[in-house]
Formats: sequence, C-alpha cells, structure tokens
Amino acid sequence: NRDFSSFTELEVHAELLYAETLLVRAVLTFAEDQDSLVSFVKGAFKIKTCHSLFKEMYMSISDKEADGRNCKIFTDEIIGGINMGWGAFLLGLSLLPPKILRLLEFVGLQGDKLLGHKLVVEAEKMDILRSFVAANGLLNYQTIVLQFYQARGIR
Repeated sequence: NRDFSSFTELEVHAELLYAETLLVRAVLTFAEDQDSLVSFVKGAFKIKTCHSLFKEMYMSISDKEADGRNCKIFTDEIIGGINMGWGAFLLGLSLLPPKILRLLEFVGLQGDKLLGHKLVVEAEKMDILRSFVAANGLLNYQTIVLQFYQARGIR
C-alpha cells in the first residue's frame, strides 16, 4: 500500500490520471479482441491494477477525513476525481451478473452499487472539472443502463 501523504500534489494527480487511463485501456482491450484469451487476461490485469489504485486513493482520503486531518495535497479536484473514478468502478462492477461477480470477488474485485452511486453524486456536486463527466455518467446510468436492466428483468 502506498502512503499518499508523502506524495506531492502533482504526484497524486498523476496517479489519478494513470488509474483513469488504465480503466479506459482495459475497456478498449476487451473491446478490441473479444475472442482472444490473451486480451481478456491483459484487460483483467489492467482492471485489477486500476481497482487497486482507486481503492488505495479512496482509502487514503477516507482516512484523512476520519482523522480530521486536512492534507493539502488532496485538493477538491483530486478528491472529486477519486470519488468519480472509484464510484464509477464500483457501479460498473455491481452491474455484472452474479456468477461473474463471484469470480471477480475471488481475485479481490467487488462492486457496491450504493457506495458507487453516492461517490459519483458527490463528485457531480463538486465545483471541479470532472463534475460534468460525473453528471453525464449519472445521466447515462439512470436513463440507459437501469432501463436496460429493468426491461430485461435483471436485478
């Protein structure tokens, strides 16, 4: 586990951007070659790395808030980015079928629909650059994804 209190603001922001980039690369890896086991494994490793980064960053800001300490490297932009990324990750994982979720929980990945939704809403309400992306994600989630699942009778 990383101790983000020893990082500079620029280093924490770079870690956040790296996690976001890994998430996009993992999705593109899956979409590129859906029939290849190699691309599936590559995508899975990228997702696991991304999951670990977002989780470590989220736990770090949660610990700072619980202790009452205000670490100045965690600006609103970084906190909002972490909330949006981790929340979207948790929401996305929670939408997977239960059988796949059990497999993912075996390797340490788990989804939490309520926490994920709460974090994305928090990011959307902040006055940051990513709030537009969070608002757009929530809009898509509530108007398209949930409707798709409800029409098919899934959870």
